[in-house]
Amino acid sequence: MPIILKYFTRSNFIILFLLIASCFAIFLNLDANYIFLWDEGTYAVNAIEMHKSGDYLVKTYGGGPDMWATNPPLVCYFQTLCMKIFGPGELAVRMPSALAALGVVLLIIRFSIKENLGLTFAVFAVLTLITSKGYITYHVTRTGDLDSVLIFFITGSIMYYYKFIEYEDKKIKYLFIFGVFILLGYFAKGIACFMILPAFFIYTLVKNKTLYVLKTKQLHFLIIAILGLIFLYYYLRELRSPGYIAFAWKSEVGRWYTKVNPNHFKPFFYFVLRMYEKDFVYFFFFIPAFIIYFIFLPKGNVNKNKSAIWILSLFTFLYIISKSSTKLEWYAAPVYPMLAIIMGLGIKSAFTINNYSTVSSYVLKSVTVLAFFTGPYISIIKDDLAKDPGWHDVKFGEALKRYNRIPSAPKKIEMLITGYNGHAQFYANLYNDKFGYEISIRDVAGNITMSPGGIYLFTHPAISDHLKHGFEYDVIMENDGMMAVKIIKLKVTP
Repeated sequence: MPIILKYFTRSNFIILFLLIASCFAIFLNLDANYIFLWDEGTYAVNAIEMHKSGDYLVKTYGGGPDMWATNPPLVCYFQTLCMKIFGPGELAVRMPSALAALGVVLLIIRFSIKENLGLTFAVFAVLTLITSKGYITYHVTRTGDLDSVLIFFITGSIMYYYKFIEYEDKKIKYLFIFGVFILLGYFAKGIACFMILPAFFIYTLVKNKTLYVLKTKQLHFLIIAILGLIFLYYYLRELRSPGYIAFAWKSEVGRWYTKVNPNHFKPFFYFVLRMYEKDFVYFFFFIPAFIIYFIFLPKGNVNKNKSAIWILSLFTFLYIISKSSTKLEWYAAPVYPMLAIIMGLGIKSAFTINNYSTVSSYVLKSVTVLAFFTGPYISIIKDDLAKDPGWHDVKFGEALKRYNRIPSAPKKIEMLITGYNGHAQFYANLYNDKFGYEISIRDVAGNITMSPGGIYLFTHPAISDHLKHGFEYDVIMENDGMMAVKIIKLKVTP
């Protein structure tokens, strides 16, 4: 019993509270919505086809090499592994993103403990992170995209580069861990991970550690090893699917200097304005206040020293993505752990200005936590419980679920889509493999055709109008704009 009791400490209860609060925000209703149309749909197809084929080098879409989602395959590996554990479905597609988000929380808690920052820092940093609408959201931690895993590796790389610079006696250990984070970050989402590297260069100059870094010969070997592994992957992938490197260059690099999609061109301050208006709205004004406060702290102050790399990383990363010709709201997602850590350090500093009694300190901190985070946390949980947007393009998952409940319903179906639809492709693969369907997909954008005897599943209103005007048919299933029909014959024109 005494051995067990030693774990019942105030610190452990606080850590347990943070983990429970984080798990609710991250995992609640994770698989409630169906797979989304664009990026998540493509990554889900990549994973389910890899799960079926066992080809772990070339990501495929519709059975052929995927030349649209050209990012390296690490997240796809994680999703495929989750499919082997949980079975193919929404949960398996999204679990790597959720686990990576929990991993960031654990990194912050560990950073707090190892750097002797105290649990006040951990509480405010973690709660700030999990109540940030730009972080606990679609396309980041709540869907099967690449960004949440990327954020885990970027956050870890910042922590361990800081340790490499600050702790010379263990620099080789920290350098190796830093290199692993960078390498895996690259294989999660390509060059996006390298956007944090200029911050490390600036931090090295600020800390006057240039010679220290250059004289670390292991760093030179690490750079060669990382670049060698990256080039090896691209070489092997190019052998398997010629033209891959050209497509990858256009996809990953071209978007930074060309306007690939006019709808994705935004003003320079787009990301900052989104934080102010929505994504970091509850804490936005604390960040500049704390940054100014840190700047004017005396040299050698522990909070000033520990905040420097996070502030430099924040400004560097924001500047780089703000210069891009293509801007999408989730590009800024990696800055939320940086913002949360700056917030945690700032509030920790504020509490150390005055000497409170132990009881007064606990009361004040508890009241501050409730005042700061109750509303934002409730808002995040409500967002987690919210249903999908209801676009007709993402109703095939629901349609097939309903169709599968119909006794003796024909399993040879043609799904009609109007343009790209990764969502539809995923569910076609899922039901073909899991339930023995023979589902084919046909894009009818601009040329809607249907034939007598065919069984069609569709959700687009234009297809429904075409059907009603041109054919006699039997309805197998109809609900909320989703229809499965069997064509009897063409209508006879009077």
